Amino acid sequence: MNFYLLALFIHILGVIMLFVAIGFEWTSLLRLQRAQTIAQVYEYTGLLTFQTFFLGAGVLLAILTGIYMTIIKWSWGTGWIDIALLIIVMDGILAARINLPGLKAIREAAQISETASSSGNISQQLEFMISQPVLCISVQIHAITSLGIVFLMSVKPELPGALIAFAASLLVSFIAAQLIRRGTPQTVPNI
Repeated sequence: MNFYLLALFIHILGVIMLFVAIGFEWTSLLRLQRAQTIAQVYEYTGLLTFQTFFLGAGVLLAILTGIYMTIIKWSWGTGWIDIALLIIVMDGILAARINLPGLKAIREAAQISETASSSGNISQQLEFMISQPVLCISVQIHAITSLGIVFLMSVKPELPGALIAFAASLLVSFIAAQLIRRGTPQTVPNI
């Protein structure tokens, strides 16, 4: 049996799981920005458990099999491998420190708002949390740089090309975040 091909299959499975998690994250954020009621906020943040599972399992499978394949067939110091690993570590930090906690905090704030409000409408403070630029930018970076990793795995450029692809994915991430954020509240609420 060719263990490299089995590792490649598991690696691709991990990447698919990663993109499922990113899809949950992205969809949640886009829907949250259009939410009108606290019930909608609950609905749109309801996928956090699945998102956390798919993200953790996907990253674990992708990294472990990626390391195995690097040792067996490639080598450290290969431009696209090093940059892909850098991106996946960066994306993992963003997801663990900003994206998942941000969405969880929004869900918890919705619970507090629901207790304090009889109308069911989103409070100014909750609306402000949803529209935070850091969360929006981080989600876009996570999604688009992950596509950048797929590009690196497909094209396999040397280090200069891999760095250009990474920089381009960051630039597109920031542009996408700005386009998505248009029309969302930008003022600090009176608390």
